[in-house]
Amino acid sequence: METRQLQVRFGSVDMVKGISLSIVTHEVLAIIGPSNSGKTSFLRSLNRMNEKIPGFAMTGKVFLDGEDIYSPRVEVEQLRRRVGMVFAMPVVLPMSIYENVVYGLRLKGRISKQDLVDTVERVLSDAYLWEEVKDRLHHPALTLSGGQQQRLCIARTLALSPEVILFDEPCASLDPVATAKVEEAIIRLKEKYTVVLVTNNTRQAARVGDRISFFLMGKLIETGSSTTIFTAPSHPQTEAYITGKFG
Repeated sequence: METRQLQVRFGSVDMVKGISLSIVTHEVLAIIGPSNSGKTSFLRSLNRMNEKIPGFAMTGKVFLDGEDIYSPRVEVEQLRRRVGMVFAMPVVLPMSIYENVVYGLRLKGRISKQDLVDTVERVLSDAYLWEEVKDRLHHPALTLSGGQQQRLCIARTLALSPEVILFDEPCASLDPVATAKVEEAIIRLKEKYTVVLVTNNTRQAARVGDRISFFLMGKLIETGSSTTIFTAPSHPQTEAYITGKFG
C-alpha cells in the first residue's frame, strides 16, 4: 500500500497532515507517537473506515496494488476483505468459536462444510489459538479470556484471506502474557500478510516492527528500520519520544 499527501480532517481539525508513506509487502510497519498524533485516523484511512464519521474530509491518495482505494470503482466491502482490521477491544459475536470464525465466509456465499472446517483450523493456527480451543470449537466465544477473544478476532479477519491486516492497539486491554501471544501471532502473520500496527507501546513496536514510523501532531516525522529508529533516529523529536521525554 501507499499513501501520497494524505490529509484527513474532521470538521475544522486536521488529524493527518500530508503523509506520504509506502507499506512494504510482508513487513510489520509499526506506527508510534503520542496520543492525538493521527495514528488511528491514518490507519482507518487505509480501508475507508473514516467515511461514516461526521465532518470527515480527505485529500490525497491511498493506493492498494496501484489502485486508488477511494475511486468510485472500488467497492468498500470488497476493499475491507482485502484490508482487514483488528481493533483495540475484541468484539466477538454471541455465538460459538467456530461460528465466529466462519461468519464472514457464510456471508460471502455458499461454501462447503469441509472448506469451512479446513479454514477454521488454518486461521486459528495462524492466530496462535488452535491448540487452546480445538476441543471446544462449539462452545460460546464469550467464555474465552480477553486475550483469546482478541486472537479469535484475528482469526475471523484471516478467514476472509486479506492481503493487509491493520491492528489498532490490539493489546491495549491485555495483560503481559496475552500480549506476548498476540505479538507472536503478528510476527508469524507477516509470512503471509502485510501488517500495519498502531501502538502506544514503543517496546512492542521494537519487538515486532520491521520498520517504524513516528507520527507527531498529524505529521510523519520519520520512518526507518526498527534498529535505526531505536538506536540512531534522525530527528530529535523521535529521540525525545522514544526516550520518554514526552508522550
